[in-house]
Amino acid sequence: MIAKPVQESNRVHSLDVARGFALLGIFLVNIALMAAPLGELVKNAPMPGESVFSQTIYYTTKTLFEGKTYPLFSMLFGIGLAMQLGRTKRDSTNSSTAPYYWRIVRRQLALIVVGFLHVALLWYGDILFIYGFVGLAALLVIHLRARWLVLIASLCIAVSVLSGAGMGALSVSMEQQLEADRQSQAITESQSATETSETDPAATPIERLLAGFQDQSIQDPSSPGWIDAEIEVTTEGPFLQAALFRLFNWASFLVFGMVLSGGGLHIVAMFLLGAAIWKADLLGPGKESLRRKLAIGFGLVGVPVSAYIALVGAIHPNGSPYLVALMTPANYIFGPMISLMYLFGFAWLVDSGKLRPVTNALANAGRLALTNYLSQTMLASILFAFWGFGLFNTVDRPTRVVIVLSIFAAQLVFSALWLKAFKIGPLEWFLRSITYLHLPKLRRGPVQSD
Repeated sequence: MIAKPVQESNRVHSLDVARGFALLGIFLVNIALMAAPLGELVKNAPMPGESVFSQTIYYTTKTLFEGKTYPLFSMLFGIGLAMQLGRTKRDSTNSSTAPYYWRIVRRQLALIVVGFLHVALLWYGDILFIYGFVGLAALLVIHLRARWLVLIASLCIAVSVLSGAGMGALSVSMEQQLEADRQSQAITESQSATETSETDPAATPIERLLAGFQDQSIQDPSSPGWIDAEIEVTTEGPFLQAALFRLFNWASFLVFGMVLSGGGLHIVAMFLLGAAIWKADLLGPGKESLRRKLAIGFGLVGVPVSAYIALVGAIHPNGSPYLVALMTPANYIFGPMISLMYLFGFAWLVDSGKLRPVTNALANAGRLALTNYLSQTMLASILFAFWGFGLFNTVDRPTRVVIVLSIFAAQLVFSALWLKAFKIGPLEWFLRSITYLHLPKLRRGPVQSD
């Protein structure tokens, strides 16, 4: 039997709705890194001088989207893996699942390649590269029962929390030691930056960055030297310098965010948790009341705790820096609760049949998730990069939200119009071609009349 992708009639509508919403949430988080230096995010607080409205946007995004929509997207990816495995077992005539694993391996390798190109050409905050490797790791245990997947996911979360806490505490300790060293030597960052400039005024941004690490005038993305270099390469280029800087930011993100701080293991956990949800049939018929209770329960716990985590710096302005540093690993636990609130909440909304125009629009965007995700970066790059309008570091937070909502509204319209003429999105078609090793039909056939 020839393997075939899931048919439109067999798609789970609530999953497409949740996927569309996740695209919006991810874009609301990513725009901060697309429009401003990485150091702004590292500061973990609103920038000095921001208005009350702008700060409200910051804390709302931290509470409801940052660390909540990528776990949701990861869970949906895990659900997809489990769905395909179940369909393969059901449709296979010889009970062999080997074709399933080869298909998924091809798809994951394609995601790795697409993700790397995404980084090299457009933006360092790509998630596809990581998903490619995490998906390969998930294949090792995807065949297990739901309870075993939950157990492994729980262990992954525990290790990621410990890693994140250790890395956070180590970062605070190192920063305090470096600050003490700077004071004892009476060296300020501005003086170091001036000395570097005077020593080699023709140095490229990458060369200045490396020199700053060597003389310790640059410690992390929030250091003025790093910020200045990032602004220069993003708004002025040239392309090679911009690409090298993106790759440097990306490598830093992978090493410190994904490996040392436990972010990669956390994504593995979300994949497995999503697979467990599907295998436990929590999204199946007859579970409407349970989904409603789960959505409410996870929301009642997750939202207030996540709000406290987001506001901890403002609530305890004179508190220990270790407390603020430990909030990121704490988000590894409570962030997914809001993700689960969204997952079961949208299933509950679809069950109720209410707001169908909204859920249908989100579902259309979710069905073109890869196309919409990458096009968000492309459109943002046109606005912020040197080869476009060069607006990097000039757009305030409220304007960024307007940009996100405008682009996403356009994507909702585009997705609806595209799906009237085509079965799947253009990049989804490309990925499916690699997965199944044949060219699937893209255009819809003519409507047959009676």
